[in-house]
Amino acid sequence: MFLIIWGVCYCMREQIITYLVSQMINTMIAYEVNGTPEKRLFRLREIANQQYDKLTKEEKALILFKLNSRRLV
Repeated sequence: MFLIIWGVCYCMREQIITYLVSQMINTMIAYEVNGTPEKRLFRLREIANQQYDKLTKEEKALILFKLNSRRLV
């Protein structure tokens, strides 16, 4: 039972982090002149993880609702 719940929570976490990265990818965040695209993506994921930890339950639910409503359309 715990494994199933943890798997669902982990999956939701990854969905939210992927969403946060996709929101930052078109900006200049973590852009460095001598950096590579892989380094930038790694840094964006770090920032998204930090943002995820600061989100409230309501904000997480809102993002998941937004993601799920996109799939239905």
